[in-house]
Amino acid sequence: MEEKNRDNEERRDSERLTVRQNRSSYNRRPLSNRTSDNYQINKNNRRSVTVSVIDDEPRSRPISRRSQLTPQSMKLSTSVQHISNPSFVDQQQPPPQQQQNHHYQQQQQQQPLNDEETSTYSFRHVTKKLQHAKSHGELYQPQVPLPLPPMMKINNDENEIKYRLKYSSESPQTTSSSSTRARSVTTTVVPIITRPIINSSDEIFHSSSSNKIPLWKRFKQIIAPTKKPKEYRNSSLKIPNLQLNDLSTNDRNRTVPDSPISNSNHHLLSNPIKLNELRSWLISKSFPEQRIRDEYERLPTESLHPKTLAFRPENKSKNRFNAIEPYDHSRVVLRPLTSDPSSDYINASYIDGYRASKLYIAAQAPTETTLHDFIRMIWQLRIQSIVIVTRLFEDGKHKCIQYWPDEGEKRVNDFRIRIDNEEKYADYTIRKFMIINQSESADPLIVKQYHFLSWPDHGCLSLSTPLLDFRQRFRADYKSLSPILVHCSAGVGRSGTFIALDALLEQAEHEDTIDILDFTHRMRQNRVYMIQTIDQYVFLYRTLIEGILTMDISISLDEYMTTKKFHMDPRNQYKLLEQLQSNIEYSYRGALEPANISKNRVETILASDNSRPYLMTQVDKTTDYINAVFVNSYRQTPNYIVTQYPLSHTCIDFWRLVYDHNVSIIMLLESIPRDSKTIYYWSTNPGQAILFGPFEIMLTSQKEDDQLIERVFELKCVNKSVFTNDRIRTIRQFQVKDNSHLLFIVKRFLKEMRTYNEQNVILQCLNGATWSGYFAALCNSIDKMQTEQIIDPFKVVRLLRAIRPQFIDQEQYENLFLSMRDYVQQYLTTTSSPHTTKTSFFPNTSDQDQMSTTNRVIQRL
Repeated sequence: MEEKNRDNEERRDSERLTVRQNRSSYNRRPLSNRTSDNYQINKNNRRSVTVSVIDDEPRSRPISRRSQLTPQSMKLSTSVQHISNPSFVDQQQPPPQQQQNHHYQQQQQQQPLNDEETSTYSFRHVTKKLQHAKSHGELYQPQVPLPLPPMMKINNDENEIKYRLKYSSESPQTTSSSSTRARSVTTTVVPIITRPIINSSDEIFHSSSSNKIPLWKRFKQIIAPTKKPKEYRNSSLKIPNLQLNDLSTNDRNRTVPDSPISNSNHHLLSNPIKLNELRSWLISKSFPEQRIRDEYERLPTESLHPKTLAFRPENKSKNRFNAIEPYDHSRVVLRPLTSDPSSDYINASYIDGYRASKLYIAAQAPTETTLHDFIRMIWQLRIQSIVIVTRLFEDGKHKCIQYWPDEGEKRVNDFRIRIDNEEKYADYTIRKFMIINQSESADPLIVKQYHFLSWPDHGCLSLSTPLLDFRQRFRADYKSLSPILVHCSAGVGRSGTFIALDALLEQAEHEDTIDILDFTHRMRQNRVYMIQTIDQYVFLYRTLIEGILTMDISISLDEYMTTKKFHMDPRNQYKLLEQLQSNIEYSYRGALEPANISKNRVETILASDNSRPYLMTQVDKTTDYINAVFVNSYRQTPNYIVTQYPLSHTCIDFWRLVYDHNVSIIMLLESIPRDSKTIYYWSTNPGQAILFGPFEIMLTSQKEDDQLIERVFELKCVNKSVFTNDRIRTIRQFQVKDNSHLLFIVKRFLKEMRTYNEQNVILQCLNGATWSGYFAALCNSIDKMQTEQIIDPFKVVRLLRAIRPQFIDQEQYENLFLSMRDYVQQYLTTTSSPHTTKTSFFPNTSDQDQMSTTNRVIQRL
């Protein structure tokens, strides 16, 4: 019995094997097998085309993005998809387990088909039905969908490119689109036998339920190409133009290839502006900062040209920053050393100026490894002018190695650098040194260096006037035809801003139009990241506007002595000062605190937070506030501290100010009436001491003449809790007896100041503004005129009013010109050159001349 059952099982197995062999040898495979993985791999020669099939009743939400996956809730009756391209199968075919689960779900939704029914529903059978439908116009949609899963979409948002519809549709429904509604579009891939011409654009078809289009006509619209418009018929393009705006909505993410920018795109980076329009931005207070920021975003941020030599291994250590290297076509090429063929490289680039090719050299600051190359560049190119716009040490980092000596000589390999002269001013220093090459017999090279000290790294100045004053000083001295070496730390941010400012102001003197965007773009063609930050670009615009408005304000001393006229009337100059003053914001948080309000003599004259000196000596029931502000003198030292005459309850704060901020001279610029609010803050009897809190003040001597009263004090801190090495200090006070001798007092004061270093001076009047501000403006204007041989009180007053807006009203400003005119007539008529004025700057003048000179000033004040 068991043997009989075993024979029956063997017979059934043999029958099953025979059926399987017959099925495998059957040539007409079912359509479901034609879409399998093995069949697709063996049929690589088949082509595919994307077809859009419309469902009259859409059952799912249309796909709005290419990267969006087909919803799982989409019914199989809405679309029929055939896949005959093996490249799609490799990327889009789901995993086997996922595919089995999908077929299982599909079988649950549809009625199962047996093998015989599936085999008869072959591809040829479908083709014959389509041909029959084409000839009779009867077929619109297959009644039974093919048992195929929908094709999966590829999620690739980063490479998503949207094409515009470049080709016009010839379908009948386009003419009546207003009466039709959009249908859901489903993408399918249908195998074809012939070699069609595929339309690359994604056509969107519209249909109406009352006017259906046969399926064969829809196939014809997709397979048959439509006529191209006339503008594309002669074009050699075979694909639609890519819309760059569709690639990314953020311009900062764009990249620029390592190749020169073509001339066709050059006009896109140009924005010429009339000078009158720039002036109107200040007058109408409509500075378009956002438009300027958007303009900066259009500039290229990546490399535009090759940097082959900068990337060589032997040159990488010569670059201070990895991302900032010179281009091959614009780099400075040095004469190589005989022992080092690669020594021709330095991180420096040529920049064109206004009507001058290679006028500037933008370079990084020298390091320990590049110091010799830096001096070689100066020597070989015979550079006579250097502009440095960085400090040696900023924010705890070394920004530049000092390549000049403080005094004496400095040796760098075969070069000897000898300092000749150094002049220190409030915002910059001018040095003159000599370079001698011991290996060559050439003449020594005289170099003048202009070192600007008030520009923070990656930032901007709060006021443009110091930089404009620095640039004016540089341009007044620049006479040679040698290149101008400009460097900061990296040689792109502050260096690029100064180069653009200098060149565009030169252009504004000869033309009525400048193009800031175009010049910046051309700079970046020669060196990366020129004008490194967007704030520096906005600052360049503001500085150019102020520079253009004040272009004709200053006048040389020789020209004034010849014409006796100014380029701009003083009244018009003061109006411009008021317009510039409106752009300055002040903060008085400390002055308006409840504990400090009573310390202000005048309610409207306060000390701003960013310019007031802070008191550090601790005294009970006091704060760190005093109504005083720092004011720069024309030279670097001393600094002025302008303050009011102390109230009866602020005398301790006044002596804290003197003690904490190393004050050596007090200028009391007017006679003070003695009342309940004004008491003497010193002892009136020589040898007698007076106490103000922890300070003991003793008058040691007093003398006077017709103009001044000089008192000498000894200041001593008796507070044992305060640690100090210098317990006794000598303070000199000069009180003006009569303001009619003010010019002579200024002359004596400036002579006294040149003998003091690293000490501050207090300028004091009753309210801390009227006479103190006028005295500071007169001293700085005369010192500037004496040094630079120009008359320019505008910039002096502009800097003072940025500290305290109550300084210098219109009457005082006009009196400044009268005082400077009288000073020139009395002291400078016989000496017009700067070398002779230094020897005859302090001539003896009678009191009668001084009285007639300043009486006119006092009457107007």
